[in-house]
Amino acid sequence: TNYFTALADLLVIPSTSDILSVRGAVHTKEFAAQSGYEGIPLLIFNKSSAEVDAEIKRQVQGDFEILEPAIRFDALVPQSQMTGKSFLTTANQSEVSADVREITYSMLEKVGLI
Repeated sequence: TNYFTALADLLVIPSTSDILSVRGAVHTKEFAAQSGYEGIPLLIFNKSSAEVDAEIKRQVQGDFEILEPAIRFDALVPQSQMTGKSFLTTANQSEVSADVREITYSMLEKVGLI
């Protein structure tokens, strides 16, 4: 694990703005740094329980690069999982699909693939 972490181009950490989730993201960042990862981790917030707390975002901005938009919760995601298909296919015009596409394009730009 340490070898692959050190070689990674991007480290993407999903989180909510709940304090326990953010603390887990900080621990993941510390583990990655100890493993040789030299970049700034990317943090993706999701709005599964509530809107992303602006104060939490402000507090972690120095430690992470925050990718926007925060991915919103949508019942389409678990519904599509039950069918064995991606919500990007079954609900490609939904807001959650748009969020995921936008985040994906941001990551592809960061590694120079688009």
